[in-house]
Amino acid sequence: MKHINITTILLLLFATACEDFGTTEVLKPQGDKPVMILNALFNAEDDTHEAELKMTGFSCTTPVPHAEIKLFVNGEIKEIVTSDTCVYLFHTHFRPGDKVRIEAKSDSLGKTVSAVCEVPQPVEITNVQKIDLDDNAYWHKTIKYAINIRKTSNERHYYRLTIDDKLYYGRFSENRDSCEINMYEKRPSYGYMGDIALTDNYTYEDREFAENYFDIHEKMPNRFGIFNSDYFTNNQYTINITSEREELAWYELYWRTLIKVRSISEDEYDYLKAVNANARTSKNSELLQPTIITPSNIAGGTGIFSISSCTTLSYEYVTDMYDPEYICKLLIDNGYNDLQFDYTIVRDHLYLRD
Repeated sequence: MKHINITTILLLLFATACEDFGTTEVLKPQGDKPVMILNALFNAEDDTHEAELKMTGFSCTTPVPHAEIKLFVNGEIKEIVTSDTCVYLFHTHFRPGDKVRIEAKSDSLGKTVSAVCEVPQPVEITNVQKIDLDDNAYWHKTIKYAINIRKTSNERHYYRLTIDDKLYYGRFSENRDSCEINMYEKRPSYGYMGDIALTDNYTYEDREFAENYFDIHEKMPNRFGIFNSDYFTNNQYTINITSEREELAWYELYWRTLIKVRSISEDEYDYLKAVNANARTSKNSELLQPTIITPSNIAGGTGIFSISSCTTLSYEYVTDMYDPEYICKLLIDNGYNDLQFDYTIVRDHLYLRD
C-alpha cells in the first residue's frame, strides 16, 4: 500500500446503505497537479454499494461526474457504471475469497485510477455472554457483552465492530382497530475501555480511572471500532463491551439490536486508523501538527477500496404491554416480513438468533 503525505485533510462522513466511513478530501500545496480520489468501502452482504469520485484541490475538492467505473470479480467484468454525480452505485454480490478489481476513468479529465482487493473470510462467533448491569437507571439498561470470536487461520486478521439499533414504533388509530408501524434506525456508541484489542492494549484498568479516563479518549479514540488479531490466543479472542438499551415506551413495540463483527482488509484497517489519528490531531488544534500520512491503495490516484465480510448477532426485545403474537402480526401486516418472531419472548428477555 502506498502512502500519501497530506498537508491538510478534511473529513467528511457519508452513509452507504448500512455503513458510514471517512472520505478524505486532500488539499494539495500550490503547484502540485490534482489527482483523482476514489473512495469505496463495500460490505459484502449489502445489496447496494457506493463509490465516490473527486479531484484534489487547494481549498476544496471537485466532484467527478460522468466517469466510467468498471468492476471485475475474479477476472470477469460484472458492472460498468456511470453517474451524473460523484456517487456511483453498484449491485454486485460478493463472496469470501473473491478477488475484486475496480477501475475508474474520466475522459474529460484524462484520469484513470484502479485498485484491487480480496474479500476476507468472515469471523466465526463461537459464544456470547450477556449480563444486565444494575446501574439503578430507570430509563435504560446497561448491558455487558462478552463475544468470543475465532479466526480461520494463523495469519494476522483485521476487524471492525459496530452496533446498529432498529426501533419499531406504532401509531394506533383512534379506535385502536389498526396500527401504522414505522422503523427508526440509529448507531449507538458502546463502551470499549475495558477491551485490550479495541484500545490497542491501553485500558483504564491499568491506572486510576479518574486520572486517565479522558486521557484514554484523547489518546485512543476508536470511532470505527477497529482491531486486529494480535491479542488472540489459539486463534480466539473475547470482545468485552458495554451498551445501553432504553426502556420501551408505550408506543415502542419492538427493539432490535444488531452486533456486527466485520472482517476487513489490512488496507481498510490502516486507512481507518489514519482517519482516527487525523480526527484526534485536528481536535487538538495545535499550531504545529505533524504531517498526516494517509494510506492509499489506489493506483494512479489516492483513496481507499476495500470489501468487508460480516458476521451478525441479532437480539430482539418485544413490549409486554400487548400480546406478543398481536405485535408480531402488526409488524408483518406493515410489511416487515423479514423478521422471525418467537411468541414466547417478553420484555426484558433477550435471546440470540441463529
